[in-house]
Order: sequence, then C-alpha cells, then structure tokens
Amino acid sequence: MRFFRENSRLVSRLFVNQVGMTIFGLILTMAVMRASENNVTLTVAVSVFSIIFYLCLVYNVMWEEGARNIIRINAGHRERISAYPVKVALLASVPNLVLAVFLFASYFLGYPAGVEIFRTFYGVLHIILGSFEAMFVGLFSVILENFPDLSVRYLMACVLYLLSSLPMILTSALAYRLGKRNVYLFGKRSPKQGSGD
Repeated sequence: MRFFRENSRLVSRLFVNQVGMTIFGLILTMAVMRASENNVTLTVAVSVFSIIFYLCLVYNVMWEEGARNIIRINAGHRERISAYPVKVALLASVPNLVLAVFLFASYFLGYPAGVEIFRTFYGVLHIILGSFEAMFVGLFSVILENFPDLSVRYLMACVLYLLSSLPMILTSALAYRLGKRNVYLFGKRSPKQGSGD
C-alpha cells in the first residue's frame, strides 16, 4: 500500500489515459464500423491506430517519470526501486486484470461447469471489458471470428483480455528506462523539471 500511496499520481495518470483512450477508441471504432459497414480491414486499422496512440501516451508519461527520477536518484533524494515501472503499470492495470480474472471465472463456471447464471455474468463482464478497453475491441473481434466454436471463442476472449495489459506494461518499462538514459525515440527532448513524486 505504501508504494501505491507514494506513486498514486503516476498510477492515476496512466489510468486516466486509458479511460480517455477508451472513449476515443469506442467512438472511432463505432463510427468506422458503421460508415464502412463492418469492413474488417478498416476496423482492424482503426483499432491498431487506437492501441498505438494509447501506447504513445503511456510512453510519454513513463519517459518523463524516468527522466525526472534519475535526477532525484543521482542527487540522493530518491532510492532505486527494483522493477519500478512494471509495478506502477501493474497498479494502473488492476481494474483490467481483476475484470479479466472474473471473466475467466465466469467462463469456467458458466460453460465447462454448465452453471447458467455464470453464462449471464460472462456476457455482462464481456460487455464491460469491451467498453473499458474499447481500443482493443476492433482487433479482438476480428481475431475471435476465427474461432467458430463459441466455447473456444469465449475462452480466447478471456485470454485476450487478460493479455491486453501486457503492451502497456512493456511500454512503461521501456519508456521509463529510456527516460532515465535521456533517450527519446521521437526526437530530442529535455525532461520536465518538477517536484513531488
């Protein structure tokens, strides 16, 4: 809990980025699907664009944090924390991961175990996750169409949503490391000076 308290500002920034990109991704994907009459290529392209845009936002936030923290670490005002960016990204991903675990549980209780109420829970959770991670919906829907068996398709949806936080976690780790080394992938940049953690 101490780590979360000390880094809640950064965790919140990452989470707010996801919420913003969810709204952006949802509107963009729905508009393109309607305008193109569910053209698969355009749907995937819009979804991939939304994901990349989201990861660029994550990259900027974590690069800035790495660039600021290395100054504090070198000055002796901050301790080195092992796997710091991964821990922060995992905290920001807690809602996604919790919902994905519930989706898995609902799937196994609803389909292999055959408990009807959990099939309903699965459907509701799938809609919530799709709304909460809308930038992935277009890509995931195309991937899932390759599994004609519904039970397998539902299981694959669980796997995809569980793995959906991985790109953000990896981007956070890379961006933070590059920020600490003052290496910016999109040209030259100077770290922002700021106080606080």
